[in-house]
Amino acid sequence: MYESKPLPSLAKSIVTGAIGFCVVSLCVFATVAFAERWMYQNLGMFGSYIAWIVLLILLSGAVFGSLVVGRWRLPQFYLLWTLAFFGYAAAWMVAYFTLGSTKGELVGALAGSILMALVIATRST
Repeated sequence: MYESKPLPSLAKSIVTGAIGFCVVSLCVFATVAFAERWMYQNLGMFGSYIAWIVLLILLSGAVFGSLVVGRWRLPQFYLLWTLAFFGYAAAWMVAYFTLGSTKGELVGALAGSILMALVIATRST
């Protein structure tokens, strides 16, 4: 028989999410810092961005997924997280490539965050 693990506390969830996503971000951004040129040459710009998106989804999903309780919740969570993060990434890239540099990053982060929140809010009910 399958036993569900107990719900994590709010404090544990916040610490796990914050520290975990920070570590994930540092790992992914390290590939930007040290392998960006190689990735652009071998994967192209679009392929590089897709690789970074997939890395962020897989690694952050593992961190956030550790907080998921209940049988079969992890696959459902990964699907929702993937949809939400692809929405964020798409909005960010459109804003960044349309508006450029800092303005595009800021607009993209805001629009992407709103889209991500909408996907999670509509799918998690």
